[in-house]
Amino acid sequence: MSFDLAVWYPEKRISDEEARELYVRLCDSDTSGVVAHPAVDAFYAELTAKHPEIDTIPEERIDDHDYCPWSCRLERSPSHVITCCVWPKATYVGQLVESLARKHGLAVYDPQSDRVTYPDGSTGRSAKTRISRGARLTLGSNSRTVSPADQESDSYDGITVETEMFEHREVKPHFLNPCCFGEDFAAWLKKQIAALEGSGFRFSEIIQEDYGWGFRASHGKDPFWVALSYLGDGPQEPPAQWVISVSYDPGLNLLKRLLHKPKHQALQQLRDQVRQAVASNAAIKIVSLPQYGQ
Repeated sequence: MSFDLAVWYPEKRISDEEARELYVRLCDSDTSGVVAHPAVDAFYAELTAKHPEIDTIPEERIDDHDYCPWSCRLERSPSHVITCCVWPKATYVGQLVESLARKHGLAVYDPQSDRVTYPDGSTGRSAKTRISRGARLTLGSNSRTVSPADQESDSYDGITVETEMFEHREVKPHFLNPCCFGEDFAAWLKKQIAALEGSGFRFSEIIQEDYGWGFRASHGKDPFWVALSYLGDGPQEPPAQWVISVSYDPGLNLLKRLLHKPKHQALQQLRDQVRQAVASNAAIKIVSLPQYGQ
């Protein structure tokens, strides 16, 4: 699973809905809706000077996501750039891309939150659906400002926790890379929320990804993904930090990802159960809420 963003020169302002349709066309290599501009090339040059394209780096650095956070080669034309990064680097890459886009006067579309952001910080959200800005989510003593798009997004969720309950020192032979801890954490979490099966949820076996572990949760026709990532590049001393996220995830079905909205009640029920599982365990400390899109 990757975190994707699209960048283009905003010849005119368009709504979030129009940006979504434009993004679908760009993914099909249709650039008729955007115009070539030197700012796009300047943005790409500065971005890849900091983090080179994945097909240009030495093989021994392919898993060094601090050096190259991309999950595939960036898609680009003189009119646009589409970035795909590994999920653990989503917060960092999101902030970097938005900062560089603002510097070069470009618009950024985030398909995860279905929002286009312009260089002045405004979005394509219509007045009809606008809600007050600066609303805050608070959990314990930790809080962060959450954008309106984040609050309504069906893809937004995640918390950072600290715990010594789970293995984070011994690299197992079957790990995809040295930081793929969390197998026992994912198994524990799945067991803790198993009661949701009585409400119509179904869970897959736990699955290893290059960023950690996770499992699918389905409710009717709506597929969700519960992901768990270890915040480290390999074995380290305590305290170990982890990120747990719950998102709507139709897999490779791009049209379903962009055009289909899952039942919010089911997604919220799943998120609430995950949060309750970690918050009710004294051996797990909640550190913060996520910062995607901040």
